[in-house]
Amino acid sequence: MISRAMCVFCSSSNRLSDIYYDMGVNLGKELGERGYTLVWGGSNVGIMGRIAQSAKNHGSKLIGIIPQAIYDKGLAFLDADEIVITTDLRERKAKMEEKSDSFVALPGGFGTLEEIIEIVTLNQLKLVNKPIAFLNTDGYFDKLFDFVSHSISQNFVKESMDSLFLVTEDINEIFDYIENFDYSAIKRRETKW
Repeated sequence: MISRAMCVFCSSSNRLSDIYYDMGVNLGKELGERGYTLVWGGSNVGIMGRIAQSAKNHGSKLIGIIPQAIYDKGLAFLDADEIVITTDLRERKAKMEEKSDSFVALPGGFGTLEEIIEIVTLNQLKLVNKPIAFLNTDGYFDKLFDFVSHSISQNFVKESMDSLFLVTEDINEIFDYIENFDYSAIKRRETKW
């Protein structure tokens, strides 16, 4: 089974280093060239806006899911094929999960981390069975995974949980992971509480 609707969580900041925007543009290009649909937060700013424009330019279908309050600020990417306006961020996350076959986190702030960690948790609980990847541009997520290692060492997180996702700086590796994802792996995993 090949996942063709990729949800991308990423920053809406316009104050970042070009390396982050460039990676978003490159991922958007690859999405389009490989025939994927982009599902994202629907914004026209930051990495969000760059990846959307790049994906659109290269033939992707775009599904933007944006809360009413953000839409009302004029921050929606209006060139999307589908814009879903939600009442709040919780509904937005549920719609993103529903419409996506895979999830990729690019560098971002608290919102990005909250979104991707919820998906990791849902996979851990076997409530979702979809591939998850972190695009670790310029080592952005290194300290997060130092914390995960610390959590494992203190027995708050099981060592096997690293099998729930891929961490890489390589866009092609993400697509290989998604396109070869073993959908039976999570179902086979035993959870002991």
